[in-house]
Amino acid sequence: MTFVATVTGSGKPNGTVNFYEDGLFFIGGANLTGNTASLTTSIDIPGICTVTAQYLADASNNPSTSAGLNQIVTGSTLMYVQGQTNTLTHVANVTVTIQ
Repeated sequence: MTFVATVTGSGKPNGTVNFYEDGLFFIGGANLTGNTASLTTSIDIPGICTVTAQYLADASNNPSTSAGLNQIVTGSTLMYVQGQTNTLTHVANVTVTIQ
């Protein structure tokens, strides 16, 4: 997936934009080209996450963080399921797909 951040400010902003998943996990950074920064990456855990872009500032512009963008990540993950009846133990591996 590709995330694009547009930075507007005084003059022509320059520098770096960092992208975060759920406000905590650093996804990657990209330098501004013109007034946009583009990052192509993947998010490995299925579910809904919120991606934000944080502009790090330059001599003429203060730092700024975007509003969150909800991103639906599809895929599968492996779960280990174990059940027990009386003295027998049943174990199965299952794949859970979130869409």
